[in-house]
Amino acid sequence: MFCYNFAVFSHRVNWVLRDKQSTTNALTGHIHNFDRWKKDLTRSLKSFRLWLGRNQLSSDKVDKHLSALLKVLKDDYITIAFAGEFSRGKTELINAMFFANYGQRILPSQAGRTTMCPTELFYDQSRNATYLKLLPIETRSDPRPLNAFRELNDYWLESHLDTESAEAMATALNQVTETQLVTPEIAEELGFNPKTLDKTENSHLVEIPKWRHALVSFDHPLLQKGLCILDTPGLNALGSEPELTLSLLPRAQAVIFLLAADAGVTASDKGIWDEHISQLKNRPNLGLYAVLNKVDVLWDELSSASEIKANVDKVINSTAQQLSLHKSNVIPVSAQKGLLARVKDDTALLAKSGLASLEDVLSKAVMVTKEKSLWDNVIADARTVVAESLITLENRRKQLLNQSHEIEKLKGSSGDQLEQLIENCKLEKQNYQQKMLSIKPSIRLMERQTELLKQTIAVERVQIVTDQAAKMIIKAKTTYGMLKGMRELFFSVEAIMHEFCREAELSNKMSQSIFERFQHEHHLDNFTPRLLTAKLFHRELKSIIRDSDQFNQHLKLALSGQHKVVNRFFNTTVHNVHSFFEHTRNKLENWSSNILHPLVHQVDDHRQVLETHMSELKAIQDNDASATGRLRALKLILSDVDDELVQCRNTLALLDKFKPEEKTSNILQFRKKKFYSKLY
Repeated sequence: MFCYNFAVFSHRVNWVLRDKQSTTNALTGHIHNFDRWKKDLTRSLKSFRLWLGRNQLSSDKVDKHLSALLKVLKDDYITIAFAGEFSRGKTELINAMFFANYGQRILPSQAGRTTMCPTELFYDQSRNATYLKLLPIETRSDPRPLNAFRELNDYWLESHLDTESAEAMATALNQVTETQLVTPEIAEELGFNPKTLDKTENSHLVEIPKWRHALVSFDHPLLQKGLCILDTPGLNALGSEPELTLSLLPRAQAVIFLLAADAGVTASDKGIWDEHISQLKNRPNLGLYAVLNKVDVLWDELSSASEIKANVDKVINSTAQQLSLHKSNVIPVSAQKGLLARVKDDTALLAKSGLASLEDVLSKAVMVTKEKSLWDNVIADARTVVAESLITLENRRKQLLNQSHEIEKLKGSSGDQLEQLIENCKLEKQNYQQKMLSIKPSIRLMERQTELLKQTIAVERVQIVTDQAAKMIIKAKTTYGMLKGMRELFFSVEAIMHEFCREAELSNKMSQSIFERFQHEHHLDNFTPRLLTAKLFHRELKSIIRDSDQFNQHLKLALSGQHKVVNRFFNTTVHNVHSFFEHTRNKLENWSSNILHPLVHQVDDHRQVLETHMSELKAIQDNDASATGRLRALKLILSDVDDELVQCRNTLALLDKFKPEEKTSNILQFRKKKFYSKLY
């Protein structure tokens, strides 16, 4: 059974999971398995790096590449986002799913206490600290997007999070519920619709959130293992916040949209869905679920179990139809009963609450999504490095075996035959030096082509098109003009990406031709280049454009007092576009640095083995060594190489096991598939 290992929360609150609790949380179990899986993978990659060094196959480029992959593993998060209108029970559901073992509500979810700003709960591994950071709502008057403020510490109010005291913890986290009174004009300038805000009885002021965003670094075991939870406020509190739709929600592996089971999809629910959530259905690596919370309202004691089920099914069918979701993605839950069941260790109530069913569904979506994400971003690249190293070592073995046969023939032979072998060795060395020189024009050719690729997505070129679009929006006098400016940006970056894809295709063909020629000249098998997957980058850009364009349709571009909202939306989109191209440039730089490296490394390794062989032949010629002694040494070397090859093939086989299946998925893959770091 999965257990937390906590210190005492306070003298009244015990953070240690009670032994009597027998309820199982599928999602938290999978998060623990995923964390172990990542640690095993990290250890295996580190061991493989040692293996490379031991076999003289390491280089600065390969080491840098593996270090980058290890950093991706370390910084990776599992993100689950909760969205919905006011009073739908988002925070209560978070408490029930992740914090029930504390025996109380960790996040404020009582009546009258609701999250008023997007709140991220995670553990800051880089700082290894607990804290609460709050960004004032006034920063919305600044056109810069939210992501631009993440590194600007002076704008945030930061306080230490005292996890030793229940009262201090509750008081600190209650700050995310704080509001303030402002004039309707200020509220509108900050992106709120004054008509939807609460007004004071004796004043013309309206109530808005005090904070724009909250970051909570919290040393909870699941957060320490890479879980990140995003809690969002209702539509009234949110106002117009493009970052939520364009940046925060899309990076999640699962988004849970909460509704009231007794009300179904209301007009305000549909408004949030259309503006912030619906476009996420197009994302391949994100699970989207509608949760009918407070389903216990439908537990009518005067109705039979079949009648209650029929009523719940009716709401599920209606919700699925209105939101265009599959019925299996609409899940009835009672967060309050689920929390109570976990606190009281009531297995029957937990089953009835539907909480365990939701967690089971989420575990499938989240784990399969993370599996594919890590394959694409880490494991596939690591596999390529292992496969290239395997080919180099196999060719080294062929060389050593040929040398062994040559020296075997020397036993009992004349000195003339030895002299001939040395001469052949010199000629072969010269031949390989010529081949090394012949690679240099190919290297220069690829360098020129890579430079063309870099120019197509250069910072300056992207900046020009974003500046042009910004000028159109600034000069626009109508909503149509603003929309035209946004679409001009989309058209321009699409054109850049189309050109990049054409150049990438040419680069791939060029690298394939170079590898085929090299393979033919050196009699190598299965020696293929790493292709630049430009179409995958293009697909990612299309997702950014699609999300922005859809939000564009729902954004109410009121020209009076809303220019800053439009500017923030535009700047958020521009920030995402620049971040995308920066990521693409980094991938391109990594590809260009490594594309011909296997060829150069192969020739260099062959040269080193050849030089060693020639030195040994000269030693035999000078009577400093014997053919028999050299044969014994070669047999030992071959034996060691065979052992290293077995280890390398084992690593390759282990990595291959983690390749995601195309049509079917195994939700227990992180539990079944395990790396064994003692291979080396």
